Amino acid sequence: IAMPRVSPRRANGAAQINTKLSPRVKVDTTPKPFVSPANVSPPPIDSSTSSPRSSSPVDLGHYDADVHGSYMDYVKAKRQRNESYMASIGLASAANDIRSSVAASKATQRGISASRKKARQAKSKSEPARRSPRVAGHSAPAGFEVTADSGGKITVSGSLDDLSNPVAPPAKEEFFDGRVNNGEDVNFSHLYDYDEDEDLDDETKADLDASKVEVTAIFEGITGEVAKPKAKKARKMLSTSSPASSPDSYISRFASLSVNDESCVAKVTKERIYAMEMAPTPHKIIVAAGDKHGNVGIWDTSNPGFKENGVVTSKPHSSVVTHLEFKPDSSKMLSVSYDSTVRELDIETGVYRQIFGTYNTDDVCEQFKGSAGYGIDEGTGYFLQYGCYDAAHNGVFMTTSQGQVLHYDCRADRVTFNTQVSNKKLNSFSLSGDLFAVAGNERVVRVFDIRKFSKKAWNGKRPSNVQQAVASREYGGSINSAFFSPSGDHLLTTCQNDTLTLTPRSALSSPHSKEEFAVGQTIKHDNHTGRWLSTFMARWHPSMDIFVVGSMQKPRRLQFFGPCKGAFKLQAAVSGDTVSAVSSRNCFHRTEPVAAGGNASGRVVIF
Repeated sequence: IAMPRVSPRRANGAAQINTKLSPRVKVDTTPKPFVSPANVSPPPIDSSTSSPRSSSPVDLGHYDADVHGSYMDYVKAKRQRNESYMASIGLASAANDIRSSVAASKATQRGISASRKKARQAKSKSEPARRSPRVAGHSAPAGFEVTADSGGKITVSGSLDDLSNPVAPPAKEEFFDGRVNNGEDVNFSHLYDYDEDEDLDDETKADLDASKVEVTAIFEGITGEVAKPKAKKARKMLSTSSPASSPDSYISRFASLSVNDESCVAKVTKERIYAMEMAPTPHKIIVAAGDKHGNVGIWDTSNPGFKENGVVTSKPHSSVVTHLEFKPDSSKMLSVSYDSTVRELDIETGVYRQIFGTYNTDDVCEQFKGSAGYGIDEGTGYFLQYGCYDAAHNGVFMTTSQGQVLHYDCRADRVTFNTQVSNKKLNSFSLSGDLFAVAGNERVVRVFDIRKFSKKAWNGKRPSNVQQAVASREYGGSINSAFFSPSGDHLLTTCQNDTLTLTPRSALSSPHSKEEFAVGQTIKHDNHTGRWLSTFMARWHPSMDIFVVGSMQKPRRLQFFGPCKGAFKLQAAVSGDTVSAVSSRNCFHRTEPVAAGGNASGRVVIF
């Protein structure tokens, strides 16, 4: 046995040990010379069997103006050298094969398409991404010349005096709080408008014109008029069955449902969905969704032959659209946003009108001094968190990031009240009869009697002190939402401590001292969606005491709960091939046994 080179003491010790263990083993303890790997010659390579991979790219050396000519010629030579080397080792052909296989296996995307995205991006006239002049294909400015490039050090000759003064780009118009405008109307089809002299190809202009026609056709369908667009293909609309007469028969439809049809899914918004609503149109499924960047998409499932499968988009806000709500007659749709504006879309005209917006008292807001929201905005960290119509649909209730509740009267154009009810953000508002509930990051659900609520007309000063609630309860985590059922008999709470709780109205309306109200039922439910998904907000059916909520379980599903023997239980969990992501925000159709779920990629699935 030839031992590696070690000290004589260690070698002798090893020899003694091995001798004792096996006398027959003879150990050669003679020191051997150390052979460095650098002194070992590699075996000869047969050039006839060698692979092209053994070659290496040609070294062009550091840039030298006398040797390589212009610097651009040197860069082109390096690029040609690299392309030739990659082709010689088979990398270029392998990359082409991978691209071909990926393109062949990629699923067809329904809804907003990449080509139409480019058209809208061109229309938005946003500032182009910064690129170096060399990459952009522009020649170097006169007066400067690269003379050497060695060791990471570039030598340039010339002076600034030889350059003409660059012309600064025109300043982009900015609006208060980064909003889309200063409160002017926004046409739903404004993203599809263009000027004749714009640098757009004929195909893009034709697509934009077709989209404007589709917007008109879809809106006519919402208001009840018959739309007759020239669709590319004749495809049947998503089928709907007759409305269910009871919660049991309604929810039984979902118990046997599996969503596998590709026509039941479409990309409706560009980014993560925060708000969902379905138009209350009978026998017609139209879904509206709002995303994190202020985009609102409307999907008419009865017009799949349109260019984007019946999806049209608009941008009435500059930040998260936190709530969408149709009026019962489908004539208008409310949209509330983190940009602290409330807009109402007139379905007949297709125009968003700003009905309310908050402003501070800085000089930049002097022009809004006569508006109802002037002086309400408290500056950094203040925004509208949630909002909804009041019972008569003539006003809007709103909650803020600073814990206030507001009511704006649309007819009188004034703020009815602006009252502090919490010390932290309020995520939801729900009114049922004389009671309304608010909840948020303070981990407390508070219930107020609106008859006893401070309704002093707002005087332009800071909100009054925290109002006393008639009932409240502290939870073990932040509360995503607290909504009354359509009957008003239950208060449904979605909490970050992984629970859904239901509280009977009797526990809220009876007189209370400082004791917390008692929860009627607690359902364990994983509500930890993480930072990349919208939070869960369990939502009631508009007219029946059943609710829907997303799920973190796999395979992905939508869960439906209904009454059973005096308690609410999971009655259906709907999944399918097209349900590939978590549906965080969901809603029901008002009359049809249909639900819709929106996910973080902007896609909507019809259940």
